[in-house]
Amino acid sequence: MTRAYCKDTVDLAKAGDREAATDILDNFCNAVEIDRMPEPEHLRYVAECFRAILNGDLPETALHIGNPRNRPKTSELTIRNIKLAVEVGILVANNVPEKKAKIDVAERMKVGFDTVEKAFTAHKSEDSFKRHIEAVIKHRLPVIPRRKK
Repeated sequence: MTRAYCKDTVDLAKAGDREAATDILDNFCNAVEIDRMPEPEHLRYVAECFRAILNGDLPETALHIGNPRNRPKTSELTIRNIKLAVEVGILVANNVPEKKAKIDVAERMKVGFDTVEKAFTAHKSEDSFKRHIEAVIKHRLPVIPRRKK
């Protein structure tokens, strides 16, 4: 998992994204269960949550895992669009022309060219996106880290 991905996930959780909060807690537990150190961002997040519980917040509120109304959710569509954008970004970083990269990704992922183009345009200027692409290429990481069950 890249540091940028961890930071973005923590930011989403703090903004009320229940799925992001659950992912952080799941990754934290997985790391501890196999005697590995959780990601520093996740350690800080969990510590802040526990501090809030000690200060009187309800656990589901402090851990951002409650289900209040109007809470933003990370949908499968959003995850898919990030993955499309990253796939294009990797190809472009490897000197494939942008249009050809979009066509290749659209065919491979069985979605329309316009879908890939919108996804890439929406994410390509984000600093965390650029850092994630660099880390994926450098360390041969999965495009979107898989959640361990």
